Amino acid sequence: MFDYLCLTLFLFVGICSGLEVRCTSNGTVETYVSTVKLEGLSYSKRAVNFSVPVSVKYEIKNVNDPSVLTLSWERDGNEISVNRRKTNDKPTISSDYTTEVFSESTHTLELTLHLNPKDPVPGNYTVSATEGDATSSASGFVYSAPVLPLFTKPKRVLEGDIIRIICSVSSYPKASSVLWSFAPIPTSQMDDDNALTSALDSLETLVINETNYVLETSSETGTPNDTLRFLNLKNSDNGLYACNVTTELGTDFVLSIVNVKDRWAALWPFIGIVVEVSILVIAILLYERHQMRSKPTNVSAKCDTSSAGAGVIGQENISAAVNNNNNSNKANSTGQNNLTVPVHIGDITGGGGAGEVNDGNADGRDQKADEIRLRANVKQ
Repeated sequence: MFDYLCLTLFLFVGICSGLEVRCTSNGTVETYVSTVKLEGLSYSKRAVNFSVPVSVKYEIKNVNDPSVLTLSWERDGNEISVNRRKTNDKPTISSDYTTEVFSESTHTLELTLHLNPKDPVPGNYTVSATEGDATSSASGFVYSAPVLPLFTKPKRVLEGDIIRIICSVSSYPKASSVLWSFAPIPTSQMDDDNALTSALDSLETLVINETNYVLETSSETGTPNDTLRFLNLKNSDNGLYACNVTTELGTDFVLSIVNVKDRWAALWPFIGIVVEVSILVIAILLYERHQMRSKPTNVSAKCDTSSAGAGVIGQENISAAVNNNNNSNKANSTGQNNLTVPVHIGDITGGGGAGEVNDGNADGRDQKADEIRLRANVKQ
């Protein structure tokens, strides 16, 4: 569609030598529109179809030897690095690269620029070919409808912070400007899906207020007003933001949620824990102090009661001991009386000779035995 914009630039040296470069086919980044979600919101968003390769084709005529031909590349006037792949080399999938087909009969080199399939960048791609003293260049274009970055999570910030929301636009032709919209949401309703849906339906063009925020351009090659910078966030800045961009090839729209919290909000849970621990410690200390005051009185009472009881028991023990001693003395006296055996003179000496003495001893022993038996019977 835009092949007529393919621009061929001839330098004087190139014309004289016959070296000629021209663009034969421009490229297009394939895009599609799908439904995306942010928190409880669903809306339509444009995205790049990475499964469709993007390439630009050039033709270089009057090439004598491709091995001595040098190539240099620029995108939108800025030099870029492009890998020059030979026929037997494996394809490169992480950067821009070229493939070449040379015809010896026509001395023509077919040159194809393959953009990085993971991140094809639309724009103006200029190739400069040099062989010896001859130089020639040509420009090809990669077109794309505008595609904005997708914000998948809310931006949670503190009051007074400085933040930026950048809506980098990927498109060619370039967009003239980025439009911003805003709908306030109360802080207490940030988790309410109905409040978010209501905010989406009530988006209004953002009124520039240089005291709170400004619109800037992210870079020299960026789209005007693609950056919203907050100078001093307030609770009134809490809400739903949207950036919109439109070109002749289409439009894109993206949402972003800014959740502004009180600067001290993060400290309230910590302060609550400190207060709870302090109250618990004070309660424990007061309880221990009360226990320490009540313990001495109870101990004294116990000691007095124990002392009195010990005195009575001691007196009883002493009386019992005295009685036991008296009983023991009585028993000893009785035992001694019971064990006393009278001695008769006849048992010791007798009249007559030795035979008589022996007979007297025998009689004495018999008498003692009889007395012992008699006393034993008396005890029983």
